[in-house]
Amino acid sequence: EKESSSSSSSSSSESCTYECPIIPATPITMDERISDIQYLLDEMKEREELKWNQERDDLIHEMDTLRQSNDALQQQHIHIQQTYDELLIKYNKNMLEHRNRMEEMQTNCRG
Repeated sequence: EKESSSSSSSSSSESCTYECPIIPATPITMDERISDIQYLLDEMKEREELKWNQERDDLIHEMDTLRQSNDALQQQHIHIQQTYDELLIKYNKNMLEHRNRMEEMQTNCRG
């Protein structure tokens, strides 16, 4: 009988297209089941923690990149504002000089 059962189990395992579960010779106790479940839960928890840590690290990196971009944009804004102010001063100075020349020309024409 043992030979026939062992030959049938070997033929059934050969026909599996996936890894067949190992069936223990003795029944699993409740403590063993709880232990297995606890092990699986711990493994899942560890995987989730790794996943969340990776996501956190990715977000921290992204935030650092955004801060650097923001700092660069602020520097550009300051430079543009300074350039604008300088151009506005030059424009006003040119307008005053132009107005003064026009007034001088009108005075010379009258006089």
